[in-house]
Amino acid sequence: MKKLKVAILGAGNIGKFHVREFKNAGCEVVAILGSSAKSVEKTAEELYNMFCVEVKQYHNLTRLLKNEKPDVVSICTPSEMHSKQIKQCLEYDLHILCEKPLVFDSKYKNYKIAQDLIKTSKKRKKVLTVNTQWPSVLDKLNLKYKKINSFTMYMEPPGFGETTIISESVPHMNSMLIKLTNSREATDFRFYKSEEDLKIKFNYKNNNNICKVIYYIKPKQERPRKINFSINGQEYRREVTRENRHFIVSKNMKLEIEDPLKVSIRKFIEAIHGGEPLISETELLENIKLQDIILKKFYSQT
Repeated sequence: MKKLKVAILGAGNIGKFHVREFKNAGCEVVAILGSSAKSVEKTAEELYNMFCVEVKQYHNLTRLLKNEKPDVVSICTPSEMHSKQIKQCLEYDLHILCEKPLVFDSKYKNYKIAQDLIKTSKKRKKVLTVNTQWPSVLDKLNLKYKKINSFTMYMEPPGFGETTIISESVPHMNSMLIKLTNSREATDFRFYKSEEDLKIKFNYKNNNNICKVIYYIKPKQERPRKINFSINGQEYRREVTRENRHFIVSKNMKLEIEDPLKVSIRKFIEAIHGGEPLISETELLENIKLQDIILKKFYSQT
């Protein structure tokens, strides 16, 4: 089986770690896209020093796609660029892993755009999925709850401004919530914000069950950043060592897990070869729908 050729769009931040994991998964990272010749040259040098990866450098997406003819693109550019780049890459018949959120063209009117992109990817028989990697830990926890009555998640995203910190965190939180429950109706929103943090409370329900949800977001620029969550009152936290070993820790447990990004990228590659991605199309669209609802309610109430 030939190696998949991968291009990383936006390799300056989280994209660096996409390079690492695609390389470790046996793919050939052939090119990166940056915002300028200067920035992409700097990133290419960093990638070589960090991972011994040599890449072609581009700051024009069309040239990259025509010259390098990758099989796969990983989109790690700013959120407002995602939908346009996804559309262009689908025109070149490429498989796409996109950083969250999949679509962020407006404050709360992204669902229809996401639907159209998914429809196009299915028509072209290409994998299009999003990197909301945290549901990968749920299988490891071997949860046996009959019902999920409460879910809380705390994150420390980078970024400034309310819209940015919500878009950095809420897709991850939604992804966990959607994976845990079969609910589809979000109601009773309450928002609590200060200069330092934002708390979102709502009910996520179906006819048979109500899950009480709290999202707690506190921006932090430097690493490491905390990620904690609780399910039916049972608290868990993520710990990462200097050697990049990952653990989920609770009151009576310390469980070593794979790096969730590694799992997400591996599942994406498996999906290209006929498997299933970590996040299904249904879950992806439900995430965008809930993201739109949360942002619409936020701006109407604050």
